[in-house]
Amino acid sequence: MGMEAFVPVTVVRLTRSRNANGGLVVRLGVPLLDEYLEFLAGRCRPNTVLAVASSRPVQPALDRGRLADDADRQRDPG
Repeated sequence: MGMEAFVPVTVVRLTRSRNANGGLVVRLGVPLLDEYLEFLAGRCRPNTVLAVASSRPVQPALDRGRLADDADRQRDPG
């Protein structure tokens, strides 16, 4: 039996709800991304927050460590 590599997986689930004031609350279930969406909600229209939450560019934030490792390998193929 050979060695197996395990890759951590983050489950992202888009949820929408309303707060006590009736404002839109959007969450992805990842603390860093939820904090960013909360930041946007205070500065942008609700549709903009939904667009950001449902777009593919949020994925690199989940893979930040892996992307940094890839960049290091490209600079020093070693």
